[in-house]
Amino acid sequence: MVLPLDQGPVVTSDTIQPIGGAELRKPGTDAVIITWGTMVRVALEAAQLLESDGLQVGVLDLRWLAPLDEETIRSAATRANGKVVVAHEANVNGGFGAKIVARLHELSENGAPLKIKRVGTPNVRIPATPSLSQELLPNPKRIVDAVRAVVK
Repeated sequence: MVLPLDQGPVVTSDTIQPIGGAELRKPGTDAVIITWGTMVRVALEAAQLLESDGLQVGVLDLRWLAPLDEETIRSAATRANGKVVVAHEANVNGGFGAKIVARLHELSENGAPLKIKRVGTPNVRIPATPSLSQELLPNPKRIVDAVRAVVK
C-alpha cells in the first residue's frame, strides 16, 4: 500500500520539537475532529467541506499517541460542546480511536454530555490492491457524515 505523503515546509532550524503535545490545526466550536498522521489532511478537507453548511469544525492533530495529550483533547472536546469525531486508519474495533473515546468519557467534567462517532477502517481484511484498500480507508465524505450526525 502506498501512503499519501503530505507536503509542507521543511524546518531547517536547530530547534528540536519536544515530544508530546497535540496541535489544533483548525479552530471550531460546532464539533471537533480528533485525528493524527495521514488522516490530518483528510480531516482538514472534511472540515472545509462542512463550512459550506455553516459549521465551524475544529481539527485536533494529536501528533503523538504516547504521551497522549489528554488536557488538550479534553479542552478541544469541551470547546466543541462534547461533539467529537475520532478519525483514524486503524480498524474501528481495537483501534487507538477506542482509547481516545474511553479517555474522553473518563475525563468528562461532571459527566458532561458527549456525542462521539468514530470513523475508521471496517473490521474486514484489507485487500492488497491499492484501489480496493483505498475504498476502506476513511475519506472526507465519511468524516463529514459523522460530523453531521454528532451536530444534529
